[in-house]
Amino acid sequence: TWDGTTVLQAKHKETLAGPQKDASTLWGNIKSELNAWASPDSKRGAVPHYLVFATNIPLTPVHEGGGFDTINSNIQNFLNDLESEASEDHLDGVEKARARQERHARRDRMRNLRTWRLWDGNQLVGLLDAHEGVRRASDGFLTAGDALASLSVRSNNLDKKGSGPALERRAPRM
Repeated sequence: TWDGTTVLQAKHKETLAGPQKDASTLWGNIKSELNAWASPDSKRGAVPHYLVFATNIPLTPVHEGGGFDTINSNIQNFLNDLESEASEDHLDGVEKARARQERHARRDRMRNLRTWRLWDGNQLVGLLDAHEGVRRASDGFLTAGDALASLSVRSNNLDKKGSGPALERRAPRM
């Protein structure tokens, strides 16, 4: 059970380009969000206790190598880097002190974050399939099955033999 502030962010990609490219794009978007939350100059207010990134991008579920695990690892590495005193070792003097001070400010802002979740396209489809009430809560239809079920309920005159060809004629060509 989560208690505290939760922010859910939707990360939509209109045209999917393939697992690696899509995962890379998603990570870039999430990293930008994390940087914005971590910034001491952020106008967003306090960092939430929980972040949920929901995306239409289906991430590969391959253990320790797929998009899902890679993005979760990248988020954890982002947070770990804020804790790492070695981050400024390549710098000298005043530059090192300034960079360390900025990292500490970013780290301190992000300490409010307790955990995060990543809901990819696969998980969202599964959740919508499992929860009809959520899926049908809006006027739009999310699945072809919902559209056909609604059509059959709304029409007492549905000719089962003629409906298939009629629907095919009306359906957009892909």
